[in-house]
Amino acid sequence: LTQEKTDFSRDLTVENYKKGANFSELTVSAPENRESTDIAGKLTLIFKHNPLELVQINVEDNTGQKSEGIFFNIKTNHEIPRSVFIFKNPKFFTGLD
Repeated sequence: LTQEKTDFSRDLTVENYKKGANFSELTVSAPENRESTDIAGKLTLIFKHNPLELVQINVEDNTGQKSEGIFFNIKTNHEIPRSVFIFKNPKFFTGLD
């Protein structure tokens, strides 16, 4: 997914899909590169039904390290100022050569 251009039909494999009464879970994996069979990691997306909302993301890298992101208090169609998306470089690496 970090490639400049990702072809979802070619670059990802659906590992698992579960549909429950209130939630659906989709797990996809991606190879290290297009010629490799080694898996770079897995991404699991968990959606709540009615209304459809992404509520959780689970990421597992190729070393087995896991990260979890849970979304709550979700607001939709909420206007966000453009200034929120401006990156200001804190210059952490100034003078490091």
